Amino acid sequence: MATPPHLQWPGYVSALQLTPLRALVQQSSLGDVWARLDTERLSPKWRAANPKLAAELERLGF
Repeated sequence: MATPPHLQWPGYVSALQLTPLRALVQQSSLGDVWARLDTERLSPKWRAANPKLAAELERLGF
């Protein structure tokens, strides 16, 4: 039995919030979930809401 992927990301903490990502991985792939999160991470709104994480990801080259 395969273990479902684990996701821990600001803004996705409840089962209801994770539903669209769960559907995306089931319909497409885990890679598409990461692509969606990358797009979200690059948005000014996300960066403003998560300044420490945004700075750390940038420092790490993401």
